[in-house]
Amino acid sequence: MTNNTINIDIDALTEDFKAHCKIIKLGYEYPGYTGTEKYAIVTDLSYAQIMERYAPVAEHYCPFLLLSKAAGEVIADFKRNEDKFSKRMQKDDCYGFEDGMTERYNIECCVPDFTEALFRECFPQRLVEKAFALLTPIQQSRVKQHIFGKKSFAKIAASEGKAKNTVQESYDAAIKKMKKFLKNTLPKGTPYSE
Repeated sequence: MTNNTINIDIDALTEDFKAHCKIIKLGYEYPGYTGTEKYAIVTDLSYAQIMERYAPVAEHYCPFLLLSKAAGEVIADFKRNEDKFSKRMQKDDCYGFEDGMTERYNIECCVPDFTEALFRECFPQRLVEKAFALLTPIQQSRVKQHIFGKKSFAKIAASEGKAKNTVQESYDAAIKKMKKFLKNTLPKGTPYSE
């Protein structure tokens, strides 16, 4: 046998291997993966059959995980679904959407801004002051910075050395507390009394 014949045989074997087996590079597919196996092979063949038929090709992937074609199809379905929603977000939506997260971080697209109405509308000043006095000092500071200082939650968090979601949760709790006070205090039919 000549070198050309060996190369042709290896090339043909590689093509046959690719037709029956799909290789998944685990480190690329799953960032943070720390296992000893660097590859997964998706096929209906057993480990013994792979090593018997494709030893010169398969030894480059050893050690590897062996996955059935059914498992490979589940992975492919997941990737297609993730890709579909990623494209949908890029194409259709300026905010993106993830259950629970959109409402939390883009509240202006979901509900009217109660806080600006609170300070702009004709609420009795003493009621606003009483509602504001119910807040903790840190909540008062965050409400002032966000409403009057027009600071984003990220900027407030950075200035306090806190996480953005901590600041957002504190602010949301403050507004909820003020709404509850006004709901219980204002006469029926007044804005925000219901």
